[in-house]
Amino acid sequence: MTRAALFGLMLAMLAPAALAQQTRRPEPTQTERDVLQALEARRIELDRRQRLLDEREAKVTEREALLAERTKALDGMIEELRSQRDRLAGRRIENVRRAARIYDAMRPSQAASVLNLLEPGLAVDILRQMNQSRVPQILGQMDPVRARMITLGLTG
Repeated sequence: MTRAALFGLMLAMLAPAALAQQTRRPEPTQTERDVLQALEARRIELDRRQRLLDEREAKVTEREALLAERTKALDGMIEELRSQRDRLAGRRIENVRRAARIYDAMRPSQAASVLNLLEPGLAVDILRQMNQSRVPQILGQMDPVRARMITLGLTG
């Protein structure tokens, strides 16, 4: 064998051993072990926090759905209350018109004596629905203080 071939054969045999020596890691130092332990502790803590965040997110999503459901139910109740309010307002208007027809049929002194006892707002509403030619006659028969309050209500 020639010297060059022998040298090549030796290099071929030494290469895997050198490669193995290069890939083998040296033992970590105490500082490196401390850093690795700190990183592992940090990873565990981050995993724990992530689980907590995931749980909270699930609860928030659940509560949002519940709130949306309750909001929808409350919106339905609000609409129902508005509808009832409108029906009651319509009934009140009709009742005031009916009362106005009754007071229109009374003598002014009789109407004045009863209107003196009513809540001023209701008396105003009734007088607004009455035949307007009769209102001055009724106001003239009422208690002057009440007539003044009702007149303010009629003009305001």
